[in-house]
Amino acid sequence: MPRIRTIEMDGVIVKISPLSFDEAEAYIKEGKAMVEKKDPKTSDDEWAARTLESVVRTMNKAQNGSGEAWTVKKVREEFDMVLINRIYREFMDLSGLLPAPSSTGEATATSTSR
Repeated sequence: MPRIRTIEMDGVIVKISPLSFDEAEAYIKEGKAMVEKKDPKTSDDEWAARTLESVVRTMNKAQNGSGEAWTVKKVREEFDMVLINRIYREFMDLSGLLPAPSSTGEATATSTSR
């Protein structure tokens, strides 16, 4: 059984589950292919579709086959952009897909004057 995270925003409660290791590897490869696509370049609509499909996937995975399945159409009709973005960010975090903070190797400057 997958881990489940509950997200609550302004009275709306949804549950999401992370991708498995194998699913995450495939997801990363798909994203890399979209980034590297040159002719034609991946459109904003294609990126938006990927985001919506990810939201649907994570919510359906949390339901584990019970209840009415989420669809892209249903998400678009019932949720606003802010909630969709929140679910997507939580999905990415829960699946371990957020980029690690980068280090520039620079130390923080401190004053030596008194």
